[in-house]
Amino acid sequence: MDNITIERRDRIKMFLNEYYLGVPIWAKILRLIGGPVILLLGLDMYSNETNRLGIGYGGSMVAFSIYYTFKPIWWLIVKWNYYKTIHFQLEANEESLIIIEGGNESKTAYSKFEKIIKRKSYFSIRIQKGLKMYLPFDKLSEETINILTEKIK
Repeated sequence: MDNITIERRDRIKMFLNEYYLGVPIWAKILRLIGGPVILLLGLDMYSNETNRLGIGYGGSMVAFSIYYTFKPIWWLIVKWNYYKTIHFQLEANEESLIIIEGGNESKTAYSKFEKIIKRKSYFSIRIQKGLKMYLPFDKLSEETINILTEKIK
């Protein structure tokens, strides 16, 4: 059984890595360059248009691009308590993953997970749409890493 402590900064790093790099290539491109491109187009339209509709549309593009570019930062601010340091115990066996936190035990069969992905420095386990769990390699035993690697979907 592994005793695991995941610090806030590590949870934020994993979230940002998943947000920008854990998506299909088209979404990755949109997230990385879409906001700045829309900002430049909006600024150009806002400054060069002569009618009110074009100026309004340019201003709307600027506002949307600022939101879109800084969306992960807004998300971190709004959900700050979600990214607190957590402590739990983890046991991986051939049938299930057992998590013990604050005296509560949760046992989940691997078949219940939608997806297990091995990233560069952590496992990303998709429990259901919109709910993921990240397990950094440096906090896991070799045995746990091997079991989770075998269970990758």
